[in-house]
Amino acid sequence: MAKEVFDILITDPSGSYVDCTAGQGEHLTLMLAKLNADASVTALDCDPLAIDTLTKKFADEKRVKVVRGNFSSVKELAGEGQDGIFMDLGFSSTQVDGEGSVQISFKRSEELDMRLDPSTTLTAAGIVNDWPEKEIARVLKENADERHARRIAARIVRERQAQPFETTLQLRNTVSAALAGVTGKWKKDPATRTFLALRIEVNAEMENLRRGLEEGLAALKSGGRLVVLTYHSGEDRLVKRMFRGWAAHQEMLDERRGITREVTPVAKDLTRKGLKPSEREVNENPRARSAVLRAIEKAA
Repeated sequence: MAKEVFDILITDPSGSYVDCTAGQGEHLTLMLAKLNADASVTALDCDPLAIDTLTKKFADEKRVKVVRGNFSSVKELAGEGQDGIFMDLGFSSTQVDGEGSVQISFKRSEELDMRLDPSTTLTAAGIVNDWPEKEIARVLKENADERHARRIAARIVRERQAQPFETTLQLRNTVSAALAGVTGKWKKDPATRTFLALRIEVNAEMENLRRGLEEGLAALKSGGRLVVLTYHSGEDRLVKRMFRGWAAHQEMLDERRGITREVTPVAKDLTRKGLKPSEREVNENPRARSAVLRAIEKAA
């Protein structure tokens, strides 16, 4: 959805922009092609491999400043007065395919880590080996809408008593065994939601997203735009709720004075129903199937 993203994001070709999840630089390259020579872009990422790739790839590009950090601190890392901020909440092919320094895939037997930022301490192995069964079930249910969360959590706790979980293959096989008696057709690997839920928990993704949206709005100049691509329902619900809240006229109760006062919108919702990829794009890139694009414009 690159065309839709940049048609909305770029209002001033000579402005200041932020790519909050620069990854391997694919979107950044497309963004630069639409910007003038006097524009500037801050490229953020918390993955050290991505930072190394970006630094080398854009070494001769004076418009780009590469910064390592989580987009939850975008205002601090990039500064205020931005014309546009872009967040792509998907993952690079090196991460999804299990080829990079950060492993979030379960296609092969890898260390059960799933940290996007190696400097943090919580790992997927730490959750499944040490957390109580009830907490594991909560993670699966809240983060990934896993209907069989309690069944999977119970199996994990039983299996870890015999041998601690160390690899993605161990966990994948355990989840498959837990769901062996569940009827119905699986469109994806039965362990997909479990790994999604663990990745979200390990990286505090929902909390970082909430903070990142708040920081992003604060970092924009009046008329600046925040554009977000989400890839699962939990992310999209959060973005939609926050964007609509910022765009709505609200009445707030001042409890100290016992009066109601009107709060004017702080942003305009540019994509109220969300934009989705075309059938052609999905055919060309199946990973875009679940993408939803949402955007707001900061009010004066």
